[in-house]
Amino acid sequence: MPEVSTPPSARMPLAAADTYSLCPVFTILGVVFSGLMVLYPFYLLYVLGEAHKEVVAPFHCETSYGVWRIIHVSHLLLWSALLTLGVFCYPRRLERDAEYGEYLYMLMGFTITVPFDRILDARPSLFGYVRLSTSSLPFPLFFRPCVGADVFLKDHSLLMESLEGRKPGGYGATLAAEAAQTVAVAASVAATAIAAGDSASGGVAAAVAVVAPVVATAASVRLAASDGSSGGTGETVAAAQG
Repeated sequence: MPEVSTPPSARMPLAAADTYSLCPVFTILGVVFSGLMVLYPFYLLYVLGEAHKEVVAPFHCETSYGVWRIIHVSHLLLWSALLTLGVFCYPRRLERDAEYGEYLYMLMGFTITVPFDRILDARPSLFGYVRLSTSSLPFPLFFRPCVGADVFLKDHSLLMESLEGRKPGGYGATLAAEAAQTVAVAASVAATAIAAGDSASGGVAAAVAVVAPVVATAASVRLAASDGSSGGTGETVAAAQG
């Protein structure tokens, strides 16, 4: 019997690393800027002070410290919320889980799961970022791996080629294998029922009663396999029946 050749991509390693450290430049800039804007009202009110012009004579200006107004409070609340959001969504690392077939985009406050089979496109973007488009998310993911966009995309291409080489023969081939296994189980059950019967006629009757639903299931699986596969799959099911 001739040996089945394995595609070269199936023999390749999945990728060079299981975890990619990230360097989110724009996120770092956003967090630093938000932190400075949170500190700004304190610097303005307690270090510089605010000058207020008197509306009555002698109309001189007076510098006051620590006087909070609505504009200062609203500024502090807005930038505090943005700082919290930036820290909560800060990218930490990107992990590849080969067992479950997915990427794990680890942020500071939560994790985004990206299955391999949902990835539509992966391409380089500006400033070393990678743009990952998926069908499971309404927006593309942008991340900046420390190893560089080209290295990650090379590993990702190698991963996709390896997964393509390891795919089974298709839905019809899977159903054909299930049909063959079902027929084998039916034959085993029939032999056991015949051997356990009190007499030959009783054993045959018991075998028929036990095997009938199993054969019906195998027939339905075989029909689905013939509809969803090629002629080679049909020959596999016929060989299993024989």
